[in-house]
Amino acid sequence: MKKQFKHMVLIALIMGFPFKALGLENEQMQLSERARIARGLFNDGLYSLAIKELERYREEGIIDEDRCVVNLVLGKSYFILSNYAAIPKLLGDVIDNDCSLLTQEEAYFHSGNAYFKLGDMAAARSYFEKLEYLFPESKYISSSKEQLGEILYLESIELFDAQKYDEALAGFEEVRRLSPASVPRDEILTRMADAYFYKEDYVKSENVYLQLKKADGVEDRVIHIQFQLAAIKFYRGQYEGAIAGMKTFLETFPHTAMSGRAQSIILWSFFRLENYEEALAYLNKVDKENNDLMEEEVKALLISTSTFLASGNALKAMEGLEAALKKFGEDPLQGDIMILLAQVYRKAGYEVVEEETYKEILKRYPASKGARKSEFALGEINFRKGLYNIAAERFQDFLQENFIGLHADDARFFLAESQYLMGDLNEAKNNFTKLIKNFSESNYLLKSHMRVADIQGLSGQYADAAGSYETIIKRFPKSGFEEMLLWKTGEAFRKSGDLEKAGKAYDRYLDKYAGGQKSMEARMALGDIYYMLGDYGKGVKVFRTLIASSENGNFPAEPALKLARGYLNLNRISDAINTLDLVVKNDPHAKMVAQAYFLKGWAFQQESKYEEANAAYAALLDQYPQSQLKEETLWHLAGNHYALKRYKEALKAFKAFGKAFPDSVRKSEEMVRKCHAAMGDYKSALTASSAFFEMNPQRAIDIQKKYDEAMALFDVQSYGEAIKVAKTIIDKFPSHPLSVKLMVLIGEAYLKEESTKKASEYFGMAQTKLKERSLRNLAYFRLGELAYDEKDFRGSLMLLEKVDISISLSDESYKNVAPFVDPHYMMARTYFLKGDAYLHLHLNEKSLTAFKGLVDVFPEIDGLAREKLKAGLALQQLKDYDLAIKIFTQLIARSGDSRINAEAQYWIGESYQYKGDIERAIVEYLKVTYLYPSEGMWGLTSKYMAAQAYQELGDYELAITLYKKVARDSQDKRKREYAKKRIEDLESRVTKNQRGSAK
Repeated sequence: MKKQFKHMVLIALIMGFPFKALGLENEQMQLSERARIARGLFNDGLYSLAIKELERYREEGIIDEDRCVVNLVLGKSYFILSNYAAIPKLLGDVIDNDCSLLTQEEAYFHSGNAYFKLGDMAAARSYFEKLEYLFPESKYISSSKEQLGEILYLESIELFDAQKYDEALAGFEEVRRLSPASVPRDEILTRMADAYFYKEDYVKSENVYLQLKKADGVEDRVIHIQFQLAAIKFYRGQYEGAIAGMKTFLETFPHTAMSGRAQSIILWSFFRLENYEEALAYLNKVDKENNDLMEEEVKALLISTSTFLASGNALKAMEGLEAALKKFGEDPLQGDIMILLAQVYRKAGYEVVEEETYKEILKRYPASKGARKSEFALGEINFRKGLYNIAAERFQDFLQENFIGLHADDARFFLAESQYLMGDLNEAKNNFTKLIKNFSESNYLLKSHMRVADIQGLSGQYADAAGSYETIIKRFPKSGFEEMLLWKTGEAFRKSGDLEKAGKAYDRYLDKYAGGQKSMEARMALGDIYYMLGDYGKGVKVFRTLIASSENGNFPAEPALKLARGYLNLNRISDAINTLDLVVKNDPHAKMVAQAYFLKGWAFQQESKYEEANAAYAALLDQYPQSQLKEETLWHLAGNHYALKRYKEALKAFKAFGKAFPDSVRKSEEMVRKCHAAMGDYKSALTASSAFFEMNPQRAIDIQKKYDEAMALFDVQSYGEAIKVAKTIIDKFPSHPLSVKLMVLIGEAYLKEESTKKASEYFGMAQTKLKERSLRNLAYFRLGELAYDEKDFRGSLMLLEKVDISISLSDESYKNVAPFVDPHYMMARTYFLKGDAYLHLHLNEKSLTAFKGLVDVFPEIDGLAREKLKAGLALQQLKDYDLAIKIFTQLIARSGDSRINAEAQYWIGESYQYKGDIERAIVEYLKVTYLYPSEGMWGLTSKYMAAQAYQELGDYELAITLYKKVARDSQDKRKREYAKKRIEDLESRVTKNQRGSAK
């Protein structure tokens, strides 16, 4: 068995199979055989026996690859025997333990099936979805989608029953995409139509029902669809259509569970149309067909009440209802008669009693339809009182129970309007939108559209608001609100920044409503828009027209100011001044006059008429000392004095400005200096100025700045320039701490330029002066390294032993070393250099200690591959094979160089061979050929050494196999010849052995 195992190991490694797939021990080989037996039992349908064998297998312990297969086969066996509870843990282990993709693919599918059988739909769904995502080409996808569709369908029905219609719809949509055979398409569509219906999306609901009506032949579904289509008419306010639809329904299906609801919808449709005669006629007809529908006394009461109301005699109707309720004791229609009485109270002017009657209905019959109607009525009453928060609560309560029934559109509108008036714009918009969507014939449709547009504007969505107003104008051409809508369109476009569209909207308004309520505002806005677009000519024309059309005795000061600004932009200065004079003369409002004085001053200033300008500015400051224009006015006034060369007045004005406005962006100090300078008072000018100062041309060199400059040059590999800058500091300040650090920099720079003699000179200077331990360590390290390179091993050791290894590499001081060398690399290489130097001096114990430090202290250091390779070979020489193997293994783990790794792997094999562990040596040798196939030289050498090892074990057949590979693949003629001789020698030995056995 042992020999057979060795043969299998060789074959596995030569063919490139992972070694552990076959197992390393006899027991594991037996377990693999048992696994194959168990799989055979499963394939033959002997599931119980397969489970028994596999469970025994699991108890005895298995390697990773076997565990994946065993758990999968166990799970499948348990599934076939309906032991679903045992499956999730087994297959979960397959999924979580890096098993092969094919094994995981099966595990996901069978896990989903197991959870489905256990009723855990969420878990089943998760596994099927992961299967589809991770293995899109899986052979199980179609079966998975089938199961997933059924799961989603059941989950969606649960969501539907919980009134989570949006989530249910999303689920039904996904089910329709998956198209499971177990769920008929029409059943899915019916569920979707019902969900749209209950979430009040009647348009979509109707479309789906109509689609089903054309194709469906199942009677129960046909009955449901026809009823729902008629009901949608009622809930969308299409009462005549609802009556016709329900009558057709009752004629087609006269005896169903929905007959009573159909009759009720017909009656309420007549009431909504205020067609009392038809309502009573239908009531009589239904009563004859169904004597239990209504008692005779109740019927008589409704007839008499309807008669009184039709004739306008509310008091008589009220007396009759009160008397009947007193006689009945309780409302025989569960609140409906009391509702009728409350409505009569309102008609008779008894609003307080009306409200109390509704409250009594809620108290007596909380689960009745009358209660829901009362909820609506109470909301309406509170809305009329202005109690919008209470009204909103009532309407919300009503819609929860009656969101598709009578008064649904009324309740939706008043709920939205209450929310709008309370400032809850988002909720208001949602509810107005629902009304628009679901009640196309509602009396509140136009108002709802207008409110949505208003809310868009109030929410800053001005472009959307403008578009909505334009849509309303087109959709409701005879609304009676066109003037207001045109005005709002212009305002919305203006606020959105779309000035061209805003201008067109204002133009349309003025074309149709030149004398309208907002005509002045429209012209003002239009003029402003022309200005903003740079068309001052058109703007001026608009403002002139506006002024000309103003009523006598009411001078339009604001348009006049805007007109003057237009003239100024057109450089019509005299027209601007004349217009501003009119404002000053006619406008009683101080704000307008102050602006007129300022603009007048500014206009004169444009023509360099500084005297006239200052007269206007002075008038502004005299009449309106607290004007918001004071800062600008004072500044211009002082500037005009300066322009007129009245420097004393200018100086006084600028100083006053600085005192009045110390935080102004206009810096008066500079103008004060200029005034002093203009008057020849240079001393005062210099004293006042904060902009002049002398620099000391003899200032000392900034050492830190030069140090940073040298370091920066070193970082960008400008070593020569870095040396020059550093030397300027060292020459002038040789004892400065930064100069000593720069000595290290110069040494490093010379190393980079391969000038080792100069580098050694500066490191030598630095190490005598450095006080900082980390940099001193660097100097010792570099000097020791240079001595090592010169093969001065004793001198090297004297310096390297001075490297203080007790300093923690996390010490803050090592940040000064980092720009030159990685501190970890420096310390690791120190260990190597010491170890190799000691070895050259035949101080083996000290060499071993140093190399051990390299292995133990720096197991993961990068950049020392060759050093570690050399250290490993040195450790072999010192006969510490375990430490050699450890350092070679560290090297392979960190190096990305396949050639170095192949060599290190070879030396691992050799180390095991020196240890006397021949079988392990063979494995390690052959790993070179498996792991590094591109490194032919090391691969052939390893095969050759493995062949020798087999020969040493007396396994000549395997040795011959490997020698043949060397003879075939080697490019070296001598190796080929030597391998052939070995083959001949071993084959003769095998022949002799066979002959000896035969005798």
